[in-house]
Amino acid sequence: MTQPIRYCLQILSPVHVGCDEVYEPTAFFLDEASQTLCPFDPLRFIGGLSEADQKKFSEICQRGTIPSILELYKFVRARGNPDLALHKVSVCSGLLENFRKTLSLPANNVKAIQQDLNNFAIQRTAFLPASQRPYIPGSAIKGALRTAYLNGRAQKKGRIRTSQGKGAARDLEKSLLDGGSFDTDPFRLIKVSDFHPVGEVRTRIIYAVNRKKQPSKLKGFEGQGPFQIMEVIQPGSVFEGWITVDEGPPRSRVAVPLNMKTVLESATIFFRKECQRENLDLERIGAAQIKMNIAEHGIPLRLGRHSGAECVTIEGYRDIRIKLGNGKFKQSNAATTLWLTGDSSKPRDNGGLKPFGWVSLKEVSGDVWKKLDALEVEYRDRLTGIKDKAEVSKDAHAHGTVSATEKPLPVSSREAVEKVHPPTPRVIEKRQPSSKDLLSQASSFRSNDKITLERLIKALDALEDQSLAHKVAEVIKNKLIQAGTWKKHPLRAEIEFYLEE
Repeated sequence: MTQPIRYCLQILSPVHVGCDEVYEPTAFFLDEASQTLCPFDPLRFIGGLSEADQKKFSEICQRGTIPSILELYKFVRARGNPDLALHKVSVCSGLLENFRKTLSLPANNVKAIQQDLNNFAIQRTAFLPASQRPYIPGSAIKGALRTAYLNGRAQKKGRIRTSQGKGAARDLEKSLLDGGSFDTDPFRLIKVSDFHPVGEVRTRIIYAVNRKKQPSKLKGFEGQGPFQIMEVIQPGSVFEGWITVDEGPPRSRVAVPLNMKTVLESATIFFRKECQRENLDLERIGAAQIKMNIAEHGIPLRLGRHSGAECVTIEGYRDIRIKLGNGKFKQSNAATTLWLTGDSSKPRDNGGLKPFGWVSLKEVSGDVWKKLDALEVEYRDRLTGIKDKAEVSKDAHAHGTVSATEKPLPVSSREAVEKVHPPTPRVIEKRQPSSKDLLSQASSFRSNDKITLERLIKALDALEDQSLAHKVAEVIKNKLIQAGTWKKHPLRAEIEFYLEE
């Protein structure tokens, strides 16, 4: 296997990578003063209420009606405390306005309440469970590289006859990859790690709005897609990870082996062309364009949701489904609308709208590598200081120096809140870290982050499950070997202790 190459990925336009999770409305409140969304643990929130408020909360939950959900929102809004937030996410102004509008609906208008609540689902971008920080799955990056490579192969091979219907795309891919089975697929030799955040990476809650590429002269016909609310990673954020191209076994059936130069050249050609095409569409409707400088930014890629049908299909073989209305559809070689990010569900103009998903990929070495490591260590040190202050506050709570109104949660209230939102053990009590937590932390820690490494070793000391300690120690060792610091690492002896059979 060839040596892994370290890459950094910079966000150029808002990115949302779905993870099938949402911000539960019963487990967050909006801090309007700072324009942030504050997720919290429901049981901790209820535990801090007065006895009268706990009783009222229990009564609201037990009603189980649609208007009672609205009443629950109002209750949480009036008593929300930013200090309870597990983390904070910036929100656009339109979300605050829509939330106020929803809360002002009359209790007897059940249909309107239900419709507003259904539209208020906030989709989360992919995140690390241990830290709640966003990350970019390696599968998303590999998928973008694969699409670009297939487009390059299609241009070289010329026109290929394909079947019609559901199997057409699969047959085309088989033709382009000389068979298309697992053992002949060159992309099985490419390993892409998850890309983890470097320093402070900010996310924001925005609206995804649909706009026609050819503006309509009639007001109200800008696009047919209903708006969506989602969390996006903001431009300027940086992530890093590793990409390895395996040379393959001696008797590999891969007809045309890959190398990173070929893969990245395909990505540059394909995504630069698509960026230029989309910029013309954006200019036509007056939306923000993406300024792509290959020399400065690196290899262009398109990731995540709403990346555009053209960026996830093969040029010359596109069969995009277009909705006509009245339940009718047609097939086309190009999409007729764009999904763009906005601060409102109904923007007055297109000037503030931005495209989704544009990023750049660049190899990292030398001084840049050191700067990225230093940036992450600085961020974690700063975060440690904030957490230490929070621990002081927890200690005060444990010794009875907090408000006398904070009393234990009654059984009735506990049962009620568990019906609405199942309890999560993250901040309720101190507990042994789970295998998922420890393995996630071991996988994401940086090789020169001594503070985090020492904490991981202390966590291993407290573990009763020796097999888990062995697994975590193996992950740590492999990370240090990959960084070239294992042989002379000052903590090597402590780590090897857990590797002994």
